Amino acid sequence: MFVLMSFPFAERPAAGQTTPAGWNQIQNGLNLFHQHDNTRAVNALEPLLANAVSENNAEAEALVSALLGPVYQKLGRFLDAETSMNRSIALWTRLKGDNALELVGPMANLGALYFDAGRYSRAETLIARALEIDNSFPGHFRARAMLMTNLGSVYFTEHKDELAEEKCEEALREFAPMDPGTGWDYAILGAVRLRAGRFEEAESALLQALSIWKAQSDPVDPRVGNGLANLAVFYSVTNRPEKAEPLFEQADAIFRKGGSDLTFVRQARAEYAKVEKSLGHKREAKRLEKEVEKMSAVSAEAVMTRNIVDVSSFMAR
Repeated sequence: MFVLMSFPFAERPAAGQTTPAGWNQIQNGLNLFHQHDNTRAVNALEPLLANAVSENNAEAEALVSALLGPVYQKLGRFLDAETSMNRSIALWTRLKGDNALELVGPMANLGALYFDAGRYSRAETLIARALEIDNSFPGHFRARAMLMTNLGSVYFTEHKDELAEEKCEEALREFAPMDPGTGWDYAILGAVRLRAGRFEEAESALLQALSIWKAQSDPVDPRVGNGLANLAVFYSVTNRPEKAEPLFEQADAIFRKGGSDLTFVRQARAEYAKVEKSLGHKREAKRLEKEVEKMSAVSAEAVMTRNIVDVSSFMAR
């Protein structure tokens, strides 16, 4: 239940480059996404995409398509997210070649979408390719660290625990101390150590993740919810449901405010239901199980039944 963080990758053009038309509106849409106001974000970005298409502005179309992908994903519009990020990848490849830095964001985010859909080998290929491209450019240390973190999460899910631990420790060396992004690495390290039966180390890592997010975020930030839920899972797995229950309750209150990863919330509620059942709280367990069932029916895994991308086309040539 330790999942990827989906993130947009957009930067103001470097000095000397032309700022794309509608840049302020693009930034507004991105800010709304960061504020978890995805409905307003999509309403801000979709007209910009339509304008870019009507004006035959391929660069603006590629940029806005890349930004819309994660927004659609947060709204549960998974096929639109997939199409949007594929569109951006195809346009940037045509405009700037197979190794363009602009490919990193949509490739990484498409990998995150495939992760949510349970297509882990495809997610690994895309995120690894995005990291390979990013490594060929100077700077971008935080973005590179996030790519390493996401790859570590994929490795963990594929039971490649040594690679997951290695990649997360590498990411921690890239991040600035106490950067909120480090919380994801500590969460994954906690999961790795839990699976290895290194319970004291696992608890320490998960507490560190939660501490970082609480210190650097709003109390109702979705990352705080993730940290609470991950710690709750630890206590549940180690047969301490009475410690897990209040943490799940706090996490779920945050999730219901919106902005959280839908796959993560579904998995967290499934674990929450198990805890409630073990404590004899049958009514609460049944309510949560029904919610999980509804979420499963509209999850990325259930909705995405098509294979659009041939990821071998993104391999280095």
